[in-house]
Amino acid sequence: TGHPDHRLVGNVVTQVVHEASAKVSAGLRDRLIVVSRTADADDRLDLDVGFSLTREASRTVKLGGGLELQTRELPAVDTMATLIRTGPAWRSHFAFGAIGEWIEANSYELAGPCREVFLDAPIERATEPIIEIQFPVRRAA
Repeated sequence: TGHPDHRLVGNVVTQVVHEASAKVSAGLRDRLIVVSRTADADDRLDLDVGFSLTREASRTVKLGGGLELQTRELPAVDTMATLIRTGPAWRSHFAFGAIGEWIEANSYELAGPCREVFLDAPIERATEPIIEIQFPVRRAA
């Protein structure tokens, strides 16, 4: 119960990045992606953490703590509201607030889970990654 522990999320992301770096070839891994299906009224975290791939792959990669990487395809989206943010994680709420205001002001509504695409690997810039925030949207009824 209580609010999700963002340090825990950071620890999982770090674990996935480090272990995947050792177990998945650099030529196959592309961008780190975090997909969040967490509902506003729900305190449970429902996240997928993984990488976009440069080519098809089908094997499962076992990580520590019972985690594993599986190949999945993110569904295509007709319209996305996107924003690129930099800076430490504690400032991310400013970016999410700005994109939420834009969605509402332009008569859109959410149409799927949020995606965060790390444009600059967190290993290289752990304190200030460059992240594209993507929200699938549709015109509000």
